[in-house]
Amino acid sequence: MGNSQARSRDSEPRFSVNFQIDEVSSVKGSYNHMIQYIHLISNTTAATPVDIYMPAGRYIDPANVDQVGLGYFRNFFSNSYESSVEVYYKYFRDLVDYKDEAELLLNNTLETELYSGDGQAYGMEFQFKKKRGKFTGFVSYTLIASRTIRGRNKQWRSVSSELGQNARCESRGHEL
Repeated sequence: MGNSQARSRDSEPRFSVNFQIDEVSSVKGSYNHMIQYIHLISNTTAATPVDIYMPAGRYIDPANVDQVGLGYFRNFFSNSYESSVEVYYKYFRDLVDYKDEAELLLNNTLETELYSGDGQAYGMEFQFKKKRGKFTGFVSYTLIASRTIRGRNKQWRSVSSELGQNARCESRGHEL
């Protein structure tokens, strides 16, 4: 933790490619690197939830993430419908979390109550979209998994692992 002064001018490159297989099918890929110079330290277990924004600086490095994605897209019925499946992987560095039983309120040395660690997230999304006509919209389903490590021992913490699912439906147009 704490050498952010040397890294404060990092770049955030983003790349994407689209390979058209035929008139109705394509494969898309992407990479991006992002840096966040402010951390949100949340304590939701307190009687009144506390959110503290902590800037990167002398003792806390900015968070970094590298993300890659790959997807297959296919159109149907003269491009009126689209289906897709996409996968992604993210690797986080310098995530900040507070120690157990940390004193967050009115603490002038908050950085002494924090851990810095890495994290991973990966997932897959399925989507079906109606793009033309009086009624348009989409239905999607996402599977998500993530895990983090804390401190210097670099051990993956299974208690921080999560597996989630998300379904979403949106429509535009005339009522049915």
